[in-house]
Amino acid sequence: MVFLVCKIAFFQFNNQVYRRLIMKCDNGVHIGFSGIDGAGKTTQMNLLCGWLRREKGIAVARYEETRYFVSEMSYIIGKSMGIKSGHALLGIDAYMVAISFEVLRNKMEKIDSVVNSGFTIVSSRSVFDWLAGAMANGCSDETYEHVKNILLYLDPPKLNFWLDTDPKIADERVAMRGYDTSSITFLKQYRYEFERLTNKYDLMRIDGNDDIETVHNRIIDVFSDKNIF
Repeated sequence: MVFLVCKIAFFQFNNQVYRRLIMKCDNGVHIGFSGIDGAGKTTQMNLLCGWLRREKGIAVARYEETRYFVSEMSYIIGKSMGIKSGHALLGIDAYMVAISFEVLRNKMEKIDSVVNSGFTIVSSRSVFDWLAGAMANGCSDETYEHVKNILLYLDPPKLNFWLDTDPKIADERVAMRGYDTSSITFLKQYRYEFERLTNKYDLMRIDGNDDIETVHNRIIDVFSDKNIF
């Protein structure tokens, strides 16, 4: 089963995708958001896109991830077998390797293609969410290295905002939207893994605990300090 899922993920790299491996994404700009569930990634992505269009006159596109094939099918197959999740069906290591190829493929096809066309794209999640999530879910150190090499095969966003949010506040926000959320314990571990990533990579930490407008203004202040465009 693990071999089959990984094989499917691998063969989804078709000839068109292979050709994109040699393309350099230096025409447009990719801006990403990261953070635990309830941090406000999608909200701030939408606000930033509006601000870039209105204040900077920049042609900008939004990118919000949908569920992946590996995620969908492992969940469906697992449920038919009485297994509660795709993680449990495949094991977290195999699951993360398989889904990392899908994340990379999406970046090539849906993000880099836009950037290479000269447009700015803002995504509500970046490779750093998957890296932090892998460790928070108990991925082994050896597999994490493989996952990292896959996800970072191409450049991460030129500017990545980490919305650092208290897990209790994030949990309340998700509950207010009527969605189920992960346990506070998991959210704390997830946040901790983001904090570790900031020591290795250029994640721009933004305090995400305040109201939407205050957080948005903090993000805009970053553009005043950095020469992004």
